[in-house]
Amino acid sequence: MQSIYAGTWGSDTGPVEVQWAEMLREYPGHTWQDLMDMPPYPRRVLWDALQARRAAEAAAARKGGAA
Repeated sequence: MQSIYAGTWGSDTGPVEVQWAEMLREYPGHTWQDLMDMPPYPRRVLWDALQARRAAEAAAARKGGAA
């Protein structure tokens, strides 16, 4: 887990279970079963949107503003 959050994970974004756990944390109205039942493309869109928002928030924080 530490290598995933530190950005030193050897491949793409890490295990899908970590992605799902992060999505459940950010979108609390969903369940693990909801993610399992969801087709891959919408899951990927949710993950990409989450990553884009986090990147924008981090950039804004570096500039001293809000996203």
